[in-house]
Amino acid sequence: QQQQQQQLQQTSPPPVNLLPREQLDVTRIDPWFLEKLPPLPPASAPCRIALVCLYLGTPPAFSGYVLRTMLPNADKGFDFFLLHTVPDYQPLVAGKNVHTMYLSISDLQNRFKRSFARLGDGTVAADSVFANGKKGNDLKVMYGAMFDDLLQDYSHWGWYDLDCLFGDLTGVREAVKQADVVTFPDGVVQGVYLAGQLTVFRNIEYFRRFFAAKFTWDTGALGTFHYMLGESHASMWDELYGVWHALRNPTVKALFDFSKQGLLTRHYGYIQWKNGTLVSDHVSRLPTRETSVDKAAASVKETQSMHDCVQFFPKGCTFACVKYTSGFSYIWTNGRLEVVESMHPSTQESLAFAHLHQWKARVPYLLDPDALTSQMFYFGVGDSTGLSFLSSDPKKQQQQQQ
Repeated sequence: QQQQQQQLQQTSPPPVNLLPREQLDVTRIDPWFLEKLPPLPPASAPCRIALVCLYLGTPPAFSGYVLRTMLPNADKGFDFFLLHTVPDYQPLVAGKNVHTMYLSISDLQNRFKRSFARLGDGTVAADSVFANGKKGNDLKVMYGAMFDDLLQDYSHWGWYDLDCLFGDLTGVREAVKQADVVTFPDGVVQGVYLAGQLTVFRNIEYFRRFFAAKFTWDTGALGTFHYMLGESHASMWDELYGVWHALRNPTVKALFDFSKQGLLTRHYGYIQWKNGTLVSDHVSRLPTRETSVDKAAASVKETQSMHDCVQFFPKGCTFACVKYTSGFSYIWTNGRLEVVESMHPSTQESLAFAHLHQWKARVPYLLDPDALTSQMFYFGVGDSTGLSFLSSDPKKQQQQQQ
């Protein structure tokens, strides 16, 4: 991460240190980008959400267990798309709301080029983007344009990461009704940005092309999506720069919700998935509030004009710093960042989703095939076993192994 940060600082244009609307160069942006967005639909309006993951290569061995956790959310209005580039890949789980699709690199390149061509720009080379799996992160902001044929029947579209396991997403569904873009950061860093693990947009034209915004850095250099696509060593465009583009329109309303997920970080242990719910065995993985809402609100006045709070991001790319994350929600509206009460705070009984984060790299995996068909399984991290997906209580399994 330190090496990547140094490379980014050496090659990236100097970051803006102002809020997006204050840095806007209207002479370089198409008029549609400043038009007032359509009003939010009423909360009672039907809500169908398509979540997309594009995986360049063979999905990881534990992906079947991830797909398994998606199935109970069919009646809550969620469809999941896992798009991959391996023609003979056979998913271990299928369901009416889980769509696993093969797309060739050639097809993806054509979709990529067509997306830019519709925006009047056909100059971006696609080859380097699809040659590097990590660069797939950069394409998340383009899902609405690249896969518009798959998303046309949905009120919202978004992206997810394949290292997330899902519980009851009712709270997520209600949250997305409150803003134009809703994102669910993990709270590891003290800044607001578009979370790579789960971000949802209204399915309107603006968010199918927001990545095309052009703006100037404070040096006068032009900042565009093209720049990061051309940097082969740099990825994470969704988190590094995406938020600046998404909020470029002054009428955008965005919700940054730190209250919906559990996170496997420093502690060993397990989380239970049972009939579509997630229960943590360790309070440190719950998004509990660090302080009062009033204290967090007061802190926002001090930090929302600061943009250098995330060490492994280039300076300026977090959009705004926040002092408190875990258990809170922040809303960006009318050019201001405010603390709001979490509408559906997670409890010990239910997490919306859990992010495997860095643990997905731990090997060996202990994968129990019975867990794929069970109504309950455990997943987590052990001292020696690495990442485990078990159909029965891990403590009992350890006793049996001994």
